[in-house]
This record gives sequence, structure tokens and C-alpha cells, in this order.
Amino acid sequence: MTDNNKSTTKPRAALVSIYDVYALGPRIIQAELMAGGFECDLILFRENLTKGGFRHRPEPFTYWPTEREYELLEELLARRRPDVLGVSFRSFALDMAVRISEMARRAGSMVIWGGSHPTLMPEECLDHADLVCVGEGEGAMVDLMRALRDGSSYKGVPNLCLREGGELVRNPIRPLIQDLDALGFPSIGGFKAYTIEGDELLEKDSYLDPDKPILYTIVASRGCPFKCTFCCNDAFRKIYGAAGPYLRKRSPENVILELEGAREKLDVRAVGFQDELFSANKKWSGPFFEAYKEKIKLPFVVELHPKSVTAEFAQSMKDAGGVSVHMGVQSGSERARLEEYGRPETDEEIKRASEACHDAGLSTWYDFIFNDPYENGEDLERTLELMLSLSRPHNFKIFSLCYLPGSKIAERALADGTISPEDMDHVSKKGFTGLWANHFSGRDKDNSFFMTLAWIEALKYSRKRMELLFFSDGFSDSFHVAPRALVRLLSRSRFLRERPIILHQALCLFLRAANWKLGLARALRSRAYKVKKMFSGR
Repeated sequence: MTDNNKSTTKPRAALVSIYDVYALGPRIIQAELMAGGFECDLILFRENLTKGGFRHRPEPFTYWPTEREYELLEELLARRRPDVLGVSFRSFALDMAVRISEMARRAGSMVIWGGSHPTLMPEECLDHADLVCVGEGEGAMVDLMRALRDGSSYKGVPNLCLREGGELVRNPIRPLIQDLDALGFPSIGGFKAYTIEGDELLEKDSYLDPDKPILYTIVASRGCPFKCTFCCNDAFRKIYGAAGPYLRKRSPENVILELEGAREKLDVRAVGFQDELFSANKKWSGPFFEAYKEKIKLPFVVELHPKSVTAEFAQSMKDAGGVSVHMGVQSGSERARLEEYGRPETDEEIKRASEACHDAGLSTWYDFIFNDPYENGEDLERTLELMLSLSRPHNFKIFSLCYLPGSKIAERALADGTISPEDMDHVSKKGFTGLWANHFSGRDKDNSFFMTLAWIEALKYSRKRMELLFFSDGFSDSFHVAPRALVRLLSRSRFLRERPIILHQALCLFLRAANWKLGLARALRSRAYKVKKMFSGR
């Protein structure tokens, strides 16, 4: 079978992942399809959203695909001509998914959509896709391909939604996969992979590339025990209903097996766990840390909830090779956290978690949300104060509130008229262009003011790099530039609070001047090193 001829006996699939080279969902589905005897391509359309300068400066940012990249994708689909094209995406990428699906139809492909947005909005998505997969896609995709191979009907396949005679047909939800160990590991090699990025088509997997060092991304569980109002997980729970326990874990042994396989085939330098909540349960984490320390021996990072972090856990993680912890905080106001976001942790629990990680020598990252219409100036003051109380050094990810379809906070804001349907993520594209909050995205003066102060608090100097950074993974390499007392003093200025643009411009001027001087110092140090090396060589 060549690129230019469709199979007459067995259907072929292709999976497109938009702005997610990790593509954990599509990769596992691909592994299941290949295990079932089906050929399946993986197409990575554009790199992750963090590419392009976010790591070191909070600036307005747009990174949409170019026309040339769309042309390359259409040429690839015309050449490969998959029988079924699966498109996995989040809400902000709806327009991109529509355009990709039009290309696929011109190539003669059946189009099925999956991912968070199609799961939450299947009826809307069926205006553009032939089928929508609601929820977990492994079983549904294998059943669909088998039906096409056997010439039987796929219309009753659980988890699929379709239109028949103009009517929406929502098939039953199959039970959630409880035995995650039974799933195949994400495929590494042995299949066609393509990456479209920078106006180029690369006929390879740009992420799982044996020739480059990587941070290997993995999930050890599915689901989340919490019910944050801004997150889609609460809506997923409603969809799944009685389909089984929502939070499920792989065994420590199974996770270690995947990591051992990845190390054999790839140049893995570190491991990143993408679980909604990495397990801090000693019955799971104890055996896992012991096996990891013995067999993997690589640095790793996890995401945790502040309520789950103890001094004992933090130290055990550090001893096993852990280097970094990412925690969601969202607001420094206990009222806002509980009433607006459905988060029950107290300020003291957050501070204890921060101190535990700091004492263990773990780098810390904290998520905060601004531009929430239900927070007031007093809430923002408390957010800044909590930021200042966290153990240094620390890193912030400062987000602008995004209204995800199906989330409780979006439904509330729509119901009380705080937002219109045009403000939802899949229409406004805030989840793509404005998710990271900065002075320019402030919904009012208070948000602009306190966001700028948050960036000032986050600013650090790296001794090793001789550079000012907002984000630094090094625990002992960096120190915060602004004393806490200075940040508090600035926060009490009524003049600056009424004119936040002045504070923002002052920060920008400071960065430009400091980086110019640091650049000169780096150049002089480099020159001195070369001279010293030249003379020592004699």
C-alpha cells in the first residue's frame, strides 16, 4: 500500500494533535489501534503554546498557524488519504479544527473529533465533524475501525455522537477504564509521524525523537478528586455519571515499565508527570519512589494540591529524584477560593506546603488567576500578600480567568449576565491568546496593578546565567530581585494603583537597563575566559 492508494481491506487512521506535541491521549489511542492491527499516522500540528518567548517575559502574544502550514497539512492529507481522521483539541482551537476537517473531507476522510471541547459540546461540534467521541477514546476508536473493516454499522458504538436524519444521537457512555495498566504505552517509533511547525513539514515525531534529549511526559493516573469551578473536570463527572470511579491510578510497576522502555529508546533527561494530581498517598508513592530511585534515577516534576503536601512526602520525593512541584493556588483570598473556585484549602495549608517543598529543596511553581469579575480589590490585596508569604525562591504562572464550556463558573457568569456567549473560550480564544495575564490584559486598573506587582515579585536573578528571569527552575541558583518590603510599599501607593501603566513602564525600563548591563557583563566574562584559556594552553 502506497501513500497514494487507500487500503481496500483495512481502514487507515490518522490522528491530528493541535498545539500539543506531548499528545498523550492521541498517542495512547494510536498504540491501541496499532495493537488491533490498524495503521495509524500521528500528525503534530504546531508546537506547544509555551514556545515563542513566554518563559522570560510577560508580553502580549499571538501564535496562530500560517497559511503555509495549513497548505502543508492539506498536502499531507491528500498524500496519506486516511480513511478516518481524528482531531484532538481544546476549546480555543475550534476554528482550526473546522478548517482541518474541511481539508480531510477533500481527501476523502471520515472526520471524528475528540478531546475536552468535543466532549463538552458534541452537538455544536457535529456541525463540522461526522462523529464526536465523548470521553475516553481508546475503545470507541478501535470499535469504529473494526466496524469499518468488517463493513458493519458503527452507529451504536458507545461514546460516539452523530446525527441521523437531522437528529442528534448520543450513544451510551461506556464504563470508565478502571484497569489503566491494561492500556498500551504511548507508541515510540514503528509508525508514520509528522510535525508541521515553522512553515515546514518534518516527517518525524518532533517530541519523541531518539536524536534529541527530552523531558519525557507521562501520566500515572486519570481524573481528579477536586471540583474546581473553572475546570472542565467537574463537567466531565456529570457526563460520566455512573460510569465508574472517576479517579483511577496505574500501578507503580506499570509506570516504571513505561519509563524503562522510554529510556531504552530515547534520550530521556528528565520526567514530567502530567497527572491532574500526582498521588501523595503513601501506599502508592512509597513503593513508586523506591522503584524510581532504584531503576530510573532521573530528575522528575509533579503537580500537587497544597492539601496533599506534607514535609514527609516532599522529602521522600526529593530523595527519589524529584526536583520541582507545581501547585494550583488561584487566589490569596480564602473567600474567593472557597466561594468562587470551590477550593477548600486554607492559607495556612498553602504556606505549610510551600515551606515543606522549600525545606526539601524542591523548586516550586504556583498558579494564580486574575481578571475574575467576582473578585474585588480586597481579594487582590490578599492574593499579593499570600504570594509574598510563600517561601522563596518561587515561580508564578499568572493566568487570566478563562470561561471553559461546561465549567461552573462559566455557567454562573452566563446566567447572571457577567459575560456573553462571545466571551466563552471557544469563541473569544482567550485560552490561546490571553491565558497568560499581564498589564495589557487587565480587566480593570486593580487587576493591571496587582498583576504587575505579581510579576515584580516573581522576578529573579540567575547567578549561573547572569540573567533576569521570571521563571527559574534552579533552587539555589537564583534569588528574588525585589525585597518583599519594596513590593508591599508599592502596593500601598494609591497614585500607582490609579495609574498602573506607570508601574508597568517602570518595570519594562528596569528590565531593559538591567539586561543591557548584564549582557555586557556576560560578554566581558566570556572574553576573559577565552583569554585565560589561551594563555593557560601555552
